Amino acid sequence: MDDMPGLQDPDIAVTNDESGNCGKIHFKGLAHSHATGPEEHTYELDLELYEQVNAEDVKEHRTDRTITLVIAKKE
Repeated sequence: MDDMPGLQDPDIAVTNDESGNCGKIHFKGLAHSHATGPEEHTYELDLELYEQVNAEDVKEHRTDRTITLVIAKKE
């Protein structure tokens, strides 16, 4: 996820689904838009992955504009 000016305290969750078939990423946060200027907008993403993930070992790097996640497969 990138280029979200002014993003603060986003809600990020990396989990595996209940059936054990795949990993999931959930993101929700408020940020400004280049198109609308200082107005804040809610951005939300739910992403289903092909394999289960190691949800306990997610590496995250944040700046005031970007979030980078490094997520490993469970196996």
